[in-house]
Amino acid sequence: MAVVVTNSIEESAPIEVAAENVAPIETPENNENVTETPQEEEHEELKDLDAPKEKKGRLQQRFSELTSQRKEAEAKAQAEAEAARLAKEELARAKAEAEELRKKYESPKELPEPKVEDYTDAQKYAADLKAYIESKVRVEEAKKAEEQKVKVREEQIAKSWGEKWNASAKEVADFNEVMNSTSVVVSDQAKEAIRTADNGPMIVYHLGKSPSDLQKMNGMSVPEMLKFVGRLDAKYDKPAQQEQKPAENNLLSKAPAPIKPVKNTSAALVGAFDDNGNFQGSMAEYKRLRAEGKIK
Repeated sequence: MAVVVTNSIEESAPIEVAAENVAPIETPENNENVTETPQEEEHEELKDLDAPKEKKGRLQQRFSELTSQRKEAEAKAQAEAEAARLAKEELARAKAEAEELRKKYESPKELPEPKVEDYTDAQKYAADLKAYIESKVRVEEAKKAEEQKVKVREEQIAKSWGEKWNASAKEVADFNEVMNSTSVVVSDQAKEAIRTADNGPMIVYHLGKSPSDLQKMNGMSVPEMLKFVGRLDAKYDKPAQQEQKPAENNLLSKAPAPIKPVKNTSAALVGAFDDNGNFQGSMAEYKRLRAEGKIK
């Protein structure tokens, strides 16, 4: 194929150019790699610049999440460590209190005497021998203290019994006669309850004059016997003397006294009786509850 090119508008001889020497004109239709316009290139450059920023933002967010999770884990671990420390301290305090109570109320025990032939270490033998001697001294001291305590208590009971006996003899005409002519035999538990009762001599007087009550009481269980003795003790209680109010008190307001709130007496009786209704407490407790009107 030949292309004809003229040098001017005017007609002239055509110049033939070999087709193989003429480069074909490229068009968008036959060029696969289309050259981008300046605007498109600028847009691509901006996208390339934004890409690192977005990536950096995502990394920062991830770092923030990891930091927050780490702080939460540290706070949780710290709280658990603090709870464990407090629990350990509470356990140690409870053990110390239990040991203190044990030493206070438990009778000291004497350690076995160490035998020298059982030891190959002289220092160990000396330490065990010292511990044995100290335990023996503690046992002796505790024994003497308990004996002294019992002695003082017996002296107080005997003195109080004599005073109550003399007072009853003055108030009751046939007191000495009844007491000298009758024999009142009771159990050791009943004897102890009568000896410590406020009106012990009068209880013995009553039982001396009423053999049927004595027989009835001796057939009771210990809780029932304590209730029975408590009722007899309350029977011979002297009524409390009312104080004489001054005359000027009569000039006070005639308004009624304020209403007293009802007291919850059930709490005071918790554990006082067993399932069969037998009183479980001491004579003094029974008498106090009866005087307060909590039991009848």
